[in-house]
Amino acid sequence: MQTKEYRRIHHWLRREYGNADYCEKEECLGKSTTYDWALKKGKIYEYKRENFFQLCRSCHMLYDGTRKGYKISEETRSKLRESHLGLPVSKETREKLSKALKGKKRGPLSSQHKKKLSESHKGKKWSGEQREKFSKYVTSDETKKKLSDAAKRQWARKK
Repeated sequence: MQTKEYRRIHHWLRREYGNADYCEKEECLGKSTTYDWALKKGKIYEYKRENFFQLCRSCHMLYDGTRKGYKISEETRSKLRESHLGLPVSKETREKLSKALKGKKRGPLSSQHKKKLSESHKGKKWSGEQREKFSKYVTSDETKKKLSDAAKRQWARKK
C-alpha cells in the first residue's frame, strides 16, 4: 500500500463519514477515548465504507496485533514505517529526541560490543571482506597490528 493512497483513503473516510467516534467492537472494554478507522482483515484499501470499521485505539491495537504481548505483522510494520517516512519533524520533537539521547553511546560500535564481537570470533577464520568491515571499527593501532600479524601468520600457514 502506497503511503499517499493510504492517506487519501483515510482522508476520504473522515471527509465522507466524519472522524471515528465510537468503537464497533462488541467486546470493547471502553478503555480508550481515541477512535480510528480500521481496515477489516481480508479487505483491501479502496474507497468503500464496508471495508472499514470504527475502533477505539485500544481495540485497534489489539486487532492489528500491535499491543504488548502481540507480535506486529510484517505488513503492519511496513505500513507504519511508510506512513512516517518523509514526514517533517517539529523542532520540539527534535529537541525531545536530542534530550533523550544525550549521553548515550551512538557510535557504530561501543567498546563492550567490540569486546563481545572479538570474543565471539576467537579461533574463527575471517574472510578478507569480514576483516575489512570489522577493521573500520577498530580504533587502537595495537589491535590493528595484532590483526595484521594474525593475518600474515594465517597466510603463511596456507602457503
